[in-house]
Amino acid sequence: MAALEWEEAAAWAPDFVDHPFTIAVDRIAAARWLADARDLDQAARLLALGDGAYFIHPSVSYSTMVSGLIARERGRIEEQRGNPDAAREYYGEFLRRYDRPVPAHQRMVEDAKATVAALRQ
Repeated sequence: MAALEWEEAAAWAPDFVDHPFTIAVDRIAAARWLADARDLDQAARLLALGDGAYFIHPSVSYSTMVSGLIARERGRIEEQRGNPDAAREYYGEFLRRYDRPVPAHQRMVEDAKATVAALRQ
């Protein structure tokens, strides 16, 4: 999955104009699968798509919309790696960005809050 993403990410598909979140959503899903399979380095690598000058689109609104979800997944990875400080930082970023979650995302916020509290102990 990761190899396919690296190959396809270099190709700019015309559909990305109409669906600018495709790359981010694909990478979040692939990173979760990789993390569940304990390939944490590759999972983290996929989520680095927001670390450069541009995210998935040269627009602040696109990067802002998915950066919280990416931070949550990065928190999960750092937690699995045994890096509680980094995990808390990423979960904290997720919580800052999800300060008013829609009902469907409320559980994610509560889980992140509980995880941060547990990581402080």
